[in-house]
Amino acid sequence: MVQSAPKVITVDEFISHYGECDRDKLIDGELIEIEATEPHEVLIII
Repeated sequence: MVQSAPKVITVDEFISHYGECDRDKLIDGELIEIEATEPHEVLIII
């Protein structure tokens, strides 16, 4: 299986596309999606 290199994005690109989202992080130019892992991080709407 061949994996392509992740797309490197700039801080300006990150802010313009993902600035409102608190679940995405920019780490070394790579977009990382942070998932809720603890019970207090999960919102349940009834």
